[in-house]
Amino acid sequence: MNKKVILVVGMLVLVALTFFFIRDTGKLPTRQVTVVAFGDSLTEGYGVGDTENYPYLLDRALSATPPLRVTVQNKGVSGNTTRNALDRVGEVIQAKPDVVIIGIGGNDILRKIPPTETKANLTAIIEQISSKTQARIILLEVDVPLRSQYKDIYHELAKTYNLTLTPFFYPSLALSNTYTQDDRIHLTKAGYQKVVDDYIYPAVIKELKKI
Repeated sequence: MNKKVILVVGMLVLVALTFFFIRDTGKLPTRQVTVVAFGDSLTEGYGVGDTENYPYLLDRALSATPPLRVTVQNKGVSGNTTRNALDRVGEVIQAKPDVVIIGIGGNDILRKIPPTETKANLTAIIEQISSKTQARIILLEVDVPLRSQYKDIYHELAKTYNLTLTPFFYPSLALSNTYTQDDRIHLTKAGYQKVVDDYIYPAVIKELKKI
């Protein structure tokens, strides 16, 4: 293959790649957007620093993605169950979010709140956010071994309300010394970084392209 042909092919590939990336990022909003991370200690960042929880790491990742201008608000409260979250869902609505990430339910399992009540609370949270904002909703799945009745709740709600469902706390993560703290419940910075990179960031990008 002569040099001219190689040059032409190279230029065509470059143009195609440029078009792809322009087209891809062109779907992202250019205005200021607000993402609310709503949940319990796994959202708040129990046991890690203020710059090591997932909302902070997500904010940093999104802010480095042109042309986005994003603020991620951390509305996680340690110890919250879905009951508590329902009581303070007004905080989420007042933030006028574009995307809401709901990550709640682990404490329901620990405190043996009936799965039917957990589902009812999550349903009410989703419906209130949907009816009072234009936000896209992402549901974080809490997967605890031997508690499949709770795991099913997230799949059922995602299907019913056409929500993006993404892994958050799952068995292989909990078994890792690198990704979880000594209690095998709360994540380390490395654990948060993994779920942001692998799951939450891609899910938020997907939803931001729809607003």
